[in-house]
Amino acid sequence: MKASRGKFADDMQKHFPSFLWIVRDFSLRMQDKHGVKITSKEYLENALTEQKGVSDKIENKNRIRRLLKAFFQDRDCYTLVRPVENEQKLQCLNSLDSSEMRPQFVKQVTRLNQKIFKKVRPKKMNGRYLDGELLLELCRSYEQTINNGDVPNIESAWNCLCKSETLKAFHEAEETLDKKISELSKGECLTKEQLKDLKKLVISLIVKSYSFKIVIR
Repeated sequence: MKASRGKFADDMQKHFPSFLWIVRDFSLRMQDKHGVKITSKEYLENALTEQKGVSDKIENKNRIRRLLKAFFQDRDCYTLVRPVENEQKLQCLNSLDSSEMRPQFVKQVTRLNQKIFKKVRPKKMNGRYLDGELLLELCRSYEQTINNGDVPNIESAWNCLCKSETLKAFHEAEETLDKKISELSKGECLTKEQLKDLKKLVISLIVKSYSFKIVIR
């Protein structure tokens, strides 16, 4: 049972994004239980260490820790100090200008943005990078599945993308061939039946080729 769970986690790791845990209002000392200075990433790993105990509460927390470690192999942590000292201003942060916030917080946020943009990567699925349109289709597939009360399935979502792209390729191929055949029929004497057969043949070849590339790339 453990082996099958491990294989499942390994398979899922290929599709899960990087995990960045951002902790705001961080005021603890960045050190371990022995007083040794640690990095924010090490702080995260320490936080994911399973706790001793047999109660349901502890087991539920440890289960979350195990899942995070199993599915997010690329994980990191970034801490932020409290944005402002004034309690009233803290309640309306979205309306404050950066000049009204603590300089240390503003500097940390700037570094955080740089860190994210430096590390961010295009979404990739089955070896293929997704453009904006494909990413939107993927989100729609997940949304529809969740709204129907089901659990999103990566393989099913990928199949939906393949079908969507194949259908799109079919319409594009059909439109292009209509133009080409129209040009060809003006220069040569082809019967309607010949044009029809030619159109079916070329469309089937183009769609088959495009679908095959989607699946293996």
